[in-house]
Amino acid sequence: MKDLYKVLGVPRNADKKRLKKAYRKLAIKYHPNRNPRNKEYEEKFKEVAKAYGILSKGEKRDLYTQRLAQHESKSKKRGKS
Repeated sequence: MKDLYKVLGVPRNADKKRLKKAYRKLAIKYHPNRNPRNKEYEEKFKEVAKAYGILSKGEKRDLYTQRLAQHESKSKKRGKS
């Protein structure tokens, strides 16, 4: 499971203002119009937009964070990090 907080480069306790600031910075950096014909940046832009779309909405964020914690707990039990 991908850690969307890491995608945006923010801690898990980041408030909406910090999420938005991180999203805007990355969206500008990876925007397809600024990087034409760069598929890697286009995919990164989509990933950043998806992360922000989930983490910026309270209910979705709560559910995602809960599932991420469960996933990490299971991974640690299996000896993976």
